[in-house]
Amino acid sequence: MTQGLPATWFGLALLSLGATLASWTWWPRDRVPDSGEKTKPASNRRSILRGDMLAIYASYGLIAIGLVPHMVFLADFIARGLDQGIFIAGIYWAIFGLGALMGPLVSGRLADLMGFGTSLRCLLLLNIATVGLLCINHTIPALALSSLLAGAAATGSVTLVLGQTRAHLSEPLLHGHAWSLATVTFALGQAASGYGFSWLFARSDGDFRLLFLIAAIALLLALAASRLSYHLHGKGEGSSA
Repeated sequence: MTQGLPATWFGLALLSLGATLASWTWWPRDRVPDSGEKTKPASNRRSILRGDMLAIYASYGLIAIGLVPHMVFLADFIARGLDQGIFIAGIYWAIFGLGALMGPLVSGRLADLMGFGTSLRCLLLLNIATVGLLCINHTIPALALSSLLAGAAATGSVTLVLGQTRAHLSEPLLHGHAWSLATVTFALGQAASGYGFSWLFARSDGDFRLLFLIAAIALLLALAASRLSYHLHGKGEGSSA
């Protein structure tokens, strides 16, 4: 950062390229479909638009909205909003990255114990509390905990929603279509809220707390949508085992 943003982005690009090349041979090979495999009738594919699946897509899109303030504004909030400087902000962003690293592992373990849907709702409850906490508490423990859990939610929610869609649709082809829709919903939620939060931030004279409050509300709605999907499905939501 001391060399300027262009140098920073170029350095990150080189690191990403190096990591990609180093891991290239470890990636699993594409599975060649068996010529004898038959696709399901089109009528069966409509099951990806069942009520329980629509609730999952809505939940995933709302999760994306709830994660954006941390992913986009956390470092700026600490550096400028709390006047702690970019070095301290970088420390909390590293804590966010640590949470992102741990998210899939911890989420998978929780799914083994409680199932994907229940684990997702527990993760959302924790994240609602920690995102909302930033509106009222800016102590070091609160900032560190919020950064850690937000990072874990950013990656852990992917693992859990993927497992939840698999539990609701056991047929691989249908599950693939459903996960594509869920991914599009998440991407749209991130893109729209990224622009929306930026616009609101400018119009509110840099009110970070307002952004975190809206994020907490979005996560609360995501929790309600996930709960609705469970009731509409009514067959349990599996585990990663």
